[in-house]
Amino acid sequence: MRNALGAAAVLLALLAWHAPAVAEPVKGDFKTKWTTWQTSQKGDWVEMEIGDGLKKRWDVLETSNDGKVKYRETITVKGQEPTVREVPAKHWSALRVTVPVENANTKIEWLADQDCELGGVKLKCTVARASIGKNDVAEYWYSADVPCGGLIKQTSNGAVSTAVTAFHTEAKSATDTGKKPEPEPVASSMPRFFKTVGNYAVYKVTISGAVTYQRREVTVAEAASAKYTSVVCDETGKPIEGAKATEIAETAESPAKNFGEVTEKDVKVKVSAGEYTCEKRFKESGVDKSTAFISEGALIKLERSTAKGGATLELIKLEWK
Repeated sequence: MRNALGAAAVLLALLAWHAPAVAEPVKGDFKTKWTTWQTSQKGDWVEMEIGDGLKKRWDVLETSNDGKVKYRETITVKGQEPTVREVPAKHWSALRVTVPVENANTKIEWLADQDCELGGVKLKCTVARASIGKNDVAEYWYSADVPCGGLIKQTSNGAVSTAVTAFHTEAKSATDTGKKPEPEPVASSMPRFFKTVGNYAVYKVTISGAVTYQRREVTVAEAASAKYTSVVCDETGKPIEGAKATEIAETAESPAKNFGEVTEKDVKVKVSAGEYTCEKRFKESGVDKSTAFISEGALIKLERSTAKGGATLELIKLEWK
């Protein structure tokens, strides 16, 4: 029964996070749905994790003198390609903010201010503790320095169900995590790996028994093309000091030109970085033969044989921005 109530508490918490305020908030008053949407400015943003594998980001696009706020919402589920939508301008009092609601089954206690730290930034927080039934307890942590609502953490029976991981505010008097905004995916016909600047892959390169490592990172993402750099690195992906990076252009025709035509689809390939569903490409030119496995634009594995010997390139790390 306790586990069921705990699950219900988490579900209610997640639903509350999506729910708009039902009464007009009062600036500075947490108990009557306090929210920093009122003071958020264009350029403010907040990133958060909800549950297991769900990430959200809100970017303030516009504000107006009549209290309306327009923002962009980006949702990523367990590393999948993000979904992006622009939320039409609404009055700040109607925008999302998680606030515990007291009722016959839930009692609210407002605790003394607490100190917490987020990304090296110390924040003063107001905490609401909600006792749900006999066994379940949820806590809501708020900070006036965090834009887009002010919630920075929500827990259920001690387990974190929602947590802000980074934020930025244009207000000169406020602090932020100092983290730069992540690059946005462009409207592109290119495969996923080449849609976002900062995506990178690290490879183990074996040639005639000798092992080196290579890092490839997307530096330009455009509608129908991209560019990436290739540089010698260590096995963690850190470029070797003094190593010169080569910039390479990528278009929709590049895979066929470099690796040949697709001979098989939906091939499961296991490498050091994990298991990927790939397209298999084969290319032959005289005694030179190569077999490449590619997933969402990222080269996962390459096997090549030439008159001088063989070589393999295997993915050991893949990071999506």
